[in-house]
Amino acid sequence: MLGDKALSERARYLDIIRKIAGSLPVDGAKTKDLQDLVMGRWGADAPTGRDVAPAAQKKAIGVLELLFDFAVDQGLIAKNPASGLLRDETPDTDGRPIWLEDEHCQPFERVTAEDSAERLAYAIAKFVCARRGDIVKLTWQDIKAVINPATGERVEAFVFTPSKTAHERNPVTVTSPLHPALERILRHHRREGVAQVGPILTRADGQKHDEQSFGSWFRKACDRAGLPKQYGVHGLRKTATCLLIARGVSDRDIMAILGWKSPEQIKVYGDRYNRVISAIRAHKTWTAPWVTEAAA
Repeated sequence: MLGDKALSERARYLDIIRKIAGSLPVDGAKTKDLQDLVMGRWGADAPTGRDVAPAAQKKAIGVLELLFDFAVDQGLIAKNPASGLLRDETPDTDGRPIWLEDEHCQPFERVTAEDSAERLAYAIAKFVCARRGDIVKLTWQDIKAVINPATGERVEAFVFTPSKTAHERNPVTVTSPLHPALERILRHHRREGVAQVGPILTRADGQKHDEQSFGSWFRKACDRAGLPKQYGVHGLRKTATCLLIARGVSDRDIMAILGWKSPEQIKVYGDRYNRVISAIRAHKTWTAPWVTEAAA
């Protein structure tokens, strides 16, 4: 079952397609017509727009395939003309760059007070490693005492179901023990002896953030820190992945922290970073003094 965000996004693409090709008969749609539609609206030469990209082409093609699959199921056409549509190659990019401690994290920390909401949002993004859509939904009730079944140790942790898997048959439950740095920040916002409820992060008017308002608000703090535009809250999730890889944390443990079901995402987020670590390690071995069997 799709979540509200995914349904809304599909509806948006379907509305654009309807406006462009609404008069085209279903049984008259040809693959070439649909290919021209996709590239004319979402291709590299299309008018500038925020969703002109290979990723947008992929989403549009997915909507067209579903639409014409339905037409086939209803007996309106014999074959899906959207099958096999081409899209531009996805650029060879890492997406959102990771935050480096000296160049990005420290400047952000210098311009945000430790007891500020911005620093709290930063700490949650960096140490809970949640997606933006989950960060805005985290509540005080999501901080729970959990027991390590292997040792009996009691720790405080964020326990929540990521929205990306919430509607799946087997949703993931993330248990993220509080990092000492996050615990320190949270102390500024906790009320002693009071059972706090509701969202942890709120707007200035006390209302809860949505993804868009949160992104814009956090971006302003990044601007004050002088960070380039491509550095945002999602980059902190990627930063956490790369730091975990660098410390030799197993794929299984990273999946548990990040809420992933497959190690494939670790490859997407950290493959290049992991290659750099491996290359440096190999070079150190290569350039170390060579000990021959005779010398030993």
